[in-house]
Amino acid sequence: MLDPAVPLPTLTLRERLTMWLFPQRFVTAFTRAAVEEIRETADEALPTIPGETAPRPVPTAKPTLEQLRRSAGGDLTAAVDPFESAGGGRSAAWTDGRAVHEEMGVVEDGEES
Repeated sequence: MLDPAVPLPTLTLRERLTMWLFPQRFVTAFTRAAVEEIRETADEALPTIPGETAPRPVPTAKPTLEQLRRSAGGDLTAAVDPFESAGGGRSAAWTDGRAVHEEMGVVEDGEES
């Protein structure tokens, strides 16, 4: 009944039906296998970098008591200034509004200079 020259399917009927109903599973599996193969090939082909696997200890200093605050749950957490900018410190405009007014040429009584 079957011609021996015709290759048989590599997947069973159940696997083919599952692939048709849930293609994302097979795409994910095939992608994962391809990425893993690329990673292994790259690891073999690329030279190692000196110190690449060396441990990198990060020096840490324990915060002082003044730098801690007690949270609502009773735990001690680092006190963070919510207005501190990423660059460090508050801007002159925030800490001293007068500096902004002086730059704009406005004196304290609201008159322009």
